[in-house]
Amino acid sequence: NGITQNRILISDAIPTGTVLSSSTPTVPDSSWTVVYTTSPLAVQAHQAAWVAVPPPLDTITRIGFVRSTAIPNGTTIENFSFSVNPTSGFTGGRIANIAQVFGQSQPGTPVSG
Repeated sequence: NGITQNRILISDAIPTGTVLSSSTPTVPDSSWTVVYTTSPLAVQAHQAAWVAVPPPLDTITRIGFVRSTAIPNGTTIENFSFSVNPTSGFTGGRIANIAQVFGQSQPGTPVSG
């Protein structure tokens, strides 16, 4: 839509061989909103098309947590969670992944990418 909005995005790819479960993802408090994308993982998370209403679970490629207000320097935020279920092609083993956080500290010069 071409509108610049200040947001903090924590993005986590759905691990290979799994789909997002029907359980509701959790956030630490009401300042965070759960969002979903079906954009390919080749698209950088901060450039993906995010929506607040979950699309069909087997089409979701990433889950995200968005906040539009600043977080004080040095603050630790915990208790983000979501569950996945193995797909029929899952052959077992450890499911591991790492979330990504995108934001811009202020004041400062915005950095693209």
